[in-house]
Amino acid sequence: MNRRIRFPDRRTGRVHIDGRLHVRTAVDIEISFAREAFAALLSVAPASVHLGALAGSILERLMIASVDYAVHHDPEMRSLFAPGPLPATLRRRLLTFSGTYEDDKTGKTLLEYRLAISPQHLRVVAGETSDALSREICLLLSDPDLVAGLQADHRPRGAHADAPTLLRSVRFALLETEAICSQRKTDPEFQATLQRLLGADYSKKDPKKDWHENALRLLDRAFRPAWPKSNVKSPTARLDDGDAPRDVSRSLLSSAERRALRALFKTWETATKRDWAHQMWRGLLLGPEGEAARDFDL
Repeated sequence: MNRRIRFPDRRTGRVHIDGRLHVRTAVDIEISFAREAFAALLSVAPASVHLGALAGSILERLMIASVDYAVHHDPEMRSLFAPGPLPATLRRRLLTFSGTYEDDKTGKTLLEYRLAISPQHLRVVAGETSDALSREICLLLSDPDLVAGLQADHRPRGAHADAPTLLRSVRFALLETEAICSQRKTDPEFQATLQRLLGADYSKKDPKKDWHENALRLLDRAFRPAWPKSNVKSPTARLDDGDAPRDVSRSLLSSAERRALRALFKTWETATKRDWAHQMWRGLLLGPEGEAARDFDL
């Protein structure tokens, strides 16, 4: 799940994706590339065409880096391979590596990128399966706001600049809160849990009809510290001002964005991977207040 995408203020410059890979242990990574180079890719083919291959290129570069690191730092591997002097890229507290995404047929370089990762997290990468890592890298690169940001002429500044970062996570969370509350609107045990979590905000006039409002209030609770920091009016504040629940939902997640996110879930290869995503979100939504905001550093 993306933590933050930083765009240059102008059409030229580097885009930085500060991401977190949710594998056995959370891994923080930064992926950066020239904005104009990535935009050139999109002018030839949609992002979905490049997504899997680009993720595979990044995964391969990470694996090569993890092996290089182990050869120089693991005593057993040092004795086997007798490497030369430690490269400068492996001496830093934050390791940085360059990579290229190439056309499989022609070998032509399509995109040059840089990766930054800590030694501790690089060691975690070395012990993970390629499927888990590839899935997580795909998620980092598949955010609809990445494509929209590359095509935008102007960037917001100040507090408003943080709003897209917050709303990226909110969109995924909204789908999950709606699913939870609509599927279990007649479950007394779940309604008791929901009432305990929401307290005075819980709408109990008619759970069969009020599930949508409670879903938005649950979403608000999970991201509570982040709304004012990003200068975004919270769902609870809007509901209390008289806005209809469906209007609040549509403003946070348009019909087109909803279809795109649902299509993304369907592309995941197995039900096990989809279940993992649902369990992760439910833990954030039903956990302590503000858990989602803390997990995504919002």
